[in-house]
Amino acid sequence: VYLADIESPNAFLNRFVGIVAPGTTVSEMYFSYEGRTPIEVGNLLEVALRSDTVIYQVTDACIECDNLKGSDEDKATLGKAVQLGIWNNLQYKFDSCGWVPDPSEAVMRVTRLDSTPEITDDEMVVGLIPDSGYPVIMNKTIAVTHHLAILGVTGTGKSHFARRLIRNLASDDLKVIVVDLT
Repeated sequence: VYLADIESPNAFLNRFVGIVAPGTTVSEMYFSYEGRTPIEVGNLLEVALRSDTVIYQVTDACIECDNLKGSDEDKATLGKAVQLGIWNNLQYKFDSCGWVPDPSEAVMRVTRLDSTPEITDDEMVVGLIPDSGYPVIMNKTIAVTHHLAILGVTGTGKSHFARRLIRNLASDDLKVIVVDLT
């Protein structure tokens, strides 16, 4: 049992996902899922680490069983998330964090990012991480001078994204050649 110093218990409980679990490494966090706040693969979570907030993205979950005395067993949901890092609000990117959170630290749904990125002429926002407001920013020079693949299952918006990207690149007076075999 931990005493939490929080101003609004309801706001805390609405975002509370669980606690950091054993097995957590610098790059992957395991957490014991409390079950009150709905989450799914792809959601962003945050954990306090010293004076920073480290952001993780949920990648998997499993049911763990502990056999207790007799025929009883205790079941729990164990989630897994990869570290994205500490959000750099000046550069609109994640900076890596080189340490693990404290054992049993609270794991929370991410606080929605409501600020709009200031991007250069050489960049474009290609999307947002769902339910978070965190932008995905692409450097257009790198996109046209390196190999670029747009992958996804049917119906995920690949053609829509490609058209938007082509329009954006063409507006910068770049020549674009499109080959669509289907």
